[in-house]
Amino acid sequence: MVSNLRADVYTEDGLELGQAVNTDYFRPGNPESDFLANLTWRVSFAALALLEQKRSGRPPVLVLHCFADVSHLQPPPQNRYVTFAPVPPTPERSQLRVSYPREKWVELLRELKVAENILLEMPMPAARPAPWDTVWNAMLDARKSFDQGGETGWKGCAISIRLALEAWRGIEAEDRGPQDKQQRTKAQRLDNLRHELIQMAHLAAHTPAGEWTRDDAQALLAMFSGLLLMRKP
Repeated sequence: MVSNLRADVYTEDGLELGQAVNTDYFRPGNPESDFLANLTWRVSFAALALLEQKRSGRPPVLVLHCFADVSHLQPPPQNRYVTFAPVPPTPERSQLRVSYPREKWVELLRELKVAENILLEMPMPAARPAPWDTVWNAMLDARKSFDQGGETGWKGCAISIRLALEAWRGIEAEDRGPQDKQQRTKAQRLDNLRHELIQMAHLAAHTPAGEWTRDDAQALLAMFSGLLLMRKP
């Protein structure tokens, strides 16, 4: 009898993507029997988003490390199943590569409503040396307020972003470039975005908390993080 079928799921470069399982029992007729078993893949939305990032438009390939428990029925008088510890599997016998057609994969993500969400990973260092430490501390305060949630937390997130942007301005003022927009450089266009973002965040200090929502705070935090990521202080 075969039971506890499971497979650890990975990307080709070793990123773990949860586990696929089947809790049924299978009783083959003889040691050479074949049987069909479906595995349910338990994966988080965050892991799927990372897979999408690594996939980068290519057909996805999953690597499955497969395991199972094998039991044998003892002859009379015992008449009971005894489970033996499985022999450590070898890669050539226990690993499977599963490739999905791109169109089928995208259709699956849409059915799961995963494709309707956008998860952006913005890796940030935990701290920065002076004078950027002031900007970083304000950014951390903004994240704490966002995690706190509620009207006060979301307004506090916007206010902390304003403080962070003001500290950034103290380090380097925005260069908004010439009046002719066509002549502005990429850096000057980013500085224009920074200028407009501080104007939006400035409003938080002069309006009631009830006017600020989670979407507002999340959008401001994402834009601010993105600008910092491009600046790479």
